[in-house]
This record gives sequence, C-alpha cells and structure tokens, in this order.
Amino acid sequence: MALLLFVLIGSFSVVQSQNQPIKKVRPYDSWVKTPEQSYRGILYNVQDSTIQLTNPYANSFSSFHFQDINKVQLRRKNSVLRGAIIGGTIGLIPAIALASEVRGDMDVLYAPLILITGIGGMAVGTGIGAGVGSIRITIPIERRRENFDHYRSKLSYFAINKNSYKTNDEMLSSSQTQSNQANAIEGTKSLENFVEYEHESFIGIVMGPSFLMGDLTKQLIFKGKNYQAGNGSGGSWINVGYRLKGNMGITFAGFQNDYETKGGDINEWWMMNGFLIGPMWIYPIGKKVMFDIKPRVGYAGSALNLSETLQLSGNGFVINPCVSIRYNFARRWCAFTETGYTYSNQKLQEIGKVGFSLFNLGFGIGYRYK
Repeated sequence: MALLLFVLIGSFSVVQSQNQPIKKVRPYDSWVKTPEQSYRGILYNVQDSTIQLTNPYANSFSSFHFQDINKVQLRRKNSVLRGAIIGGTIGLIPAIALASEVRGDMDVLYAPLILITGIGGMAVGTGIGAGVGSIRITIPIERRRENFDHYRSKLSYFAINKNSYKTNDEMLSSSQTQSNQANAIEGTKSLENFVEYEHESFIGIVMGPSFLMGDLTKQLIFKGKNYQAGNGSGGSWINVGYRLKGNMGITFAGFQNDYETKGGDINEWWMMNGFLIGPMWIYPIGKKVMFDIKPRVGYAGSALNLSETLQLSGNGFVINPCVSIRYNFARRWCAFTETGYTYSNQKLQEIGKVGFSLFNLGFGIGYRYK
C-alpha cells in the first residue's frame, strides 16, 4: 500500500510538471526575525542587500537590510491545511483495509470497529499532517553579508517577484561595455559561486538483501524444532531525509526485514519491523552526488511465523549506524544506495533475549522536496 501510494504521488507530480511547463508562482508565508521583533508577510523580492515583504491585505511593502536580519523563515501558504487534509485522508487507509478484509462477513460488531478505526486514524493522520505542514524552512542570515550572499539565490527562489535578482550569467549578457561588465563582475563577485536552489530533502523507499549474524544464525530450538534463520531481504518502506541547516538534517525510516528458516519450509520465516530516527550529516562529493551519514536509533518488533500463524513475538530497542550515497538525477528525483549495521536485543516470549544482528544493502529511489 505504501509503495502504491508513493508511486501514485510521483506519477501525479510528473504529469503535473508535463502539463504545466510554465511554473506557477506560489506565495510563501515569510517571517523576518530581527533583534527586536518578528515581521510576517509574503516574500516579494530579493535585492543586493535587502529583502522585501508584502502584506497582501494592506497592500504595503516592508524592506529589511541584511544587517537587521537574524533569520528568515518560510512556509508554503496554506501548507498546514493542506497537510492536515492529506494526513487525514491517509489516516483513513487502516479503516479501508479493515473493511476490505471483513467485507465478506460483515455484521453489527464490525461497523463500530471500522468507524472507530477510521475516526482514530483520521485524527492521528490529521495531527501528523498538520505538524509536518507547519514546519518552516529556516535561513540563517545572522546579520552577516557572507550569509546573505550565500543564501540570496535560495531566497529568490521563494520570492513571488524574481525580476530583481540576476545571476552572474545574466549580468554578463547585458548590453554594457566591456569595462562596465568588468566593474559589474567585480561588484558582484559573490554571485559567481551561487548554486541555483535545489530541493534538499527527500522521501523514498529502499529495498535489498539482508545478511544475518548473531543468534538467529545459530541453532535456535523452540518446541523441539530448530528455527535457525538464513539470509533474507529487507528495506525501508519509507525513508526520509530532511535537511535543516548547512550539512545537518534529520532522518526517519520505517523498515521491515524477512528471513526464511533453514529447515526448508517456505512457510516458516522470521520477521522484524520497526521505526528509526536520528541525525543526518550531508556531504557533497560532486555536483549531483551526496554522501549521508545517519546514526539512527529506534524500536522494533520481531516474530516467528508458521503458515501466517504467529509462533513467537518480541520487541526491543534498535541501533542502526548507516551511510548512503544519493545521486540527484533530476530536480525532483534521486536514486540512492544505503548500507548499515542493525542490532536489536529482542525479548522473545518463552525463549528470552535473542540478538538480531544484520547488515542491509539497499537500493532505492526518492522524491525531492523542500
């Protein structure tokens, strides 16, 4: 279901970009933080030393010099409402899945269950969606010229009037004399190293082989039978990287790994799934290639299944130091490979603690945003 939803979202984005080659200007709610107070409006334009906010309700403009700006925060207009609607809609999926499972033998007891599941899921999804939608992009100016010059192209990307900002190539192509061109280049040399704004965060999926170590690779007797496991497969059905500031970010993943037992019965398998979260350090190693370091921790549940019947179950905390390499092959898309070590001391019923140790090697694709 998660994979299908991800593909549909990506397909919609591709179709939308094909049908609308002329990009529509989207206003961003903007907050300019000065040492004295905070000002709110719509980011209108970016000039050599200032930015300008507009108040669409009062038809007025306010200009701020970089020496007066601590930071600028931006958020897509109506993103909180949009996030709440999307989150609430996704939150209904558990109720829809439950209805499809019991539709053949529905009785009076199932209707309240589906109603409660739907309302609960929608409420949780709405809250999460609104929370994600309320996240602001923070641009630190810190009243410093070098910071303002570094982030000027990024600010201009969010402005509704981009005519006031010119790249170095546009300046060189203007109808000036050669001496005037040289003076213009000298006066705007900070623009030479500008990189046009790219979407710095991503959400994707990762799949690949998983190589076991630890207790599951040894003899594991339960009810007189050996349930030793072999290598299997695993991945992240959701893999998120959110860039915060500079090369710092946060990462989140929901994962699942499956391993067949060595007894030869294809209906026997071990499973572990859970969630991971942690900081992320991002290092560019090329124009389109990023190297990510992601030390994550989380919580997971494990189970031994026999013909879809649960035989054993447990849970425990997880540590997962990992790294990944991303290749940004399009403005909105990236491909990446990820590898890391996962360890979890799972407390299984009737057996006790069992160490899950494994290496994953995953390959995935991600949709770039922010």
